[in-house]
Amino acid sequence: MKVLWRGKARAALALPGLLWLAACGGSDGATGAQGPAGPPGAQGPAGPAGPQGPSGDAGSQGPAGPAGPQGPAGDAGLAGPAGPQGEAGPQGPSGESIDGGTQGSPGPQGPPGPQGPAGPQGPVGDAGSQGPAGPQGPAGPQGPAGDAGSQGPVGPQGPAGPQGPPGPAIDNERITASIFCNGTLENQNLLFSYQADQFANGNVFAAASISSPSIGDGWSTFYAPSQNGYATAPVIFTFDIQTPADFGYWKLSLNRTSLVVTIEYHDADLASGLLSRQ
Repeated sequence: MKVLWRGKARAALALPGLLWLAACGGSDGATGAQGPAGPPGAQGPAGPAGPQGPSGDAGSQGPAGPAGPQGPAGDAGLAGPAGPQGEAGPQGPSGESIDGGTQGSPGPQGPPGPQGPAGPQGPVGDAGSQGPAGPQGPAGPQGPAGDAGSQGPVGPQGPAGPQGPPGPAIDNERITASIFCNGTLENQNLLFSYQADQFANGNVFAAASISSPSIGDGWSTFYAPSQNGYATAPVIFTFDIQTPADFGYWKLSLNRTSLVVTIEYHDADLASGLLSRQ
């Protein structure tokens, strides 16, 4: 059955407003070069020839000629230990003795023996003292930026900030509009009721019921502005009044413009599916 009930609400339902990271060590100087060998001493003058004497014994080694002058000193290096003594030069030939003659003059000095091998290197001298620091050089150019460092650990929780000022009061539970109506259904011994309330946040609460003298049923529901059915806020519930009982159901809804509540009863036992049509 579909019954049309017309009546003015106490307050009209308004459409909602959708508010939701060099040390400098002195090294040993090079070994100075060997000074040149002094020239051999000059030959002493020959003694006058004496009468021939008997053959004398071999004369002894004549004295060495005087040493030649010292060559100029080479640059001083660190002195190595003295090399071993070179081998003696060969013996000069003996002068022949003439019978009755005087002792022959000594033979000339043999040449000096070869230079002995160099002695081993002397020990390294002590490191020189640290020189004074030089003046500060100019700053070099800026080097390229390094790679970013890894994320450091999370720091400790900071203290709570001060309490902010209170915001504007919003009472979402305040009802801003409502409607209620009830009455009997035409040609039926049934009573209906329908109520809808709209809140400050736009939500709508709707409740409806159908009652007979002995029994009744009803339902209630909420609608948010984003839900299907929000515009008419229908309430649907089962209450079978047509035998046999097979889940006939009621639908009560509201036209917010005309403020008319539409009541429908749906049952498979009815030829049209509705108790009545308008």
